[in-house]
Amino acid sequence: MVVKYKNNNIEFEIEGSIDEVKEIYSLIQSITIDNSTKESTDKDVLNEQEKKNYTKKKTKTTSGSKPMKLEIVDLKINNEREFIEEFKSYSLAKSITQKIYILVYLYKKHTGNEIINTDIVHSLLNFAQIDTPKHLKQMLRNFVNQEKTFNKIDDDNFKMKFQTEDEINKLKP
Repeated sequence: MVVKYKNNNIEFEIEGSIDEVKEIYSLIQSITIDNSTKESTDKDVLNEQEKKNYTKKKTKTTSGSKPMKLEIVDLKINNEREFIEEFKSYSLAKSITQKIYILVYLYKKHTGNEIINTDIVHSLLNFAQIDTPKHLKQMLRNFVNQEKTFNKIDDDNFKMKFQTEDEINKLKP
């Protein structure tokens, strides 16, 4: 036996013997379906997903997520092989911050140039085959303000402090 039942825009088909249909029908009658707890139809679910996708697309782009444009500059390192071998000798350096300190220190040592900027640091990281952090410019500013390991020369140029060079020597085994 098959019985069709409709309650608050929800349709049921109850299939079974007469006793089973009566029992299921009485269970459905005892459960009051409130409009706030009614199940959504497939159409409602699709509409909700479309709304969520639409709002995600709207909020996905932010002004701070624009990629920083960095250039590869000529580092003018005389002996590149020696530079890389010396960099690899600092095996205790694990964090990207420590690796940047070592690269800047070696750059100063091999070229005599004490002043660096984001393009030079980016080029050094590229030369050492290390991924450049997304917010490198902010990272260098933090070295001045929070870490107090660099001095700020002007808006874009920095210089490593002598105390930082002493700390770098501790990273060599």
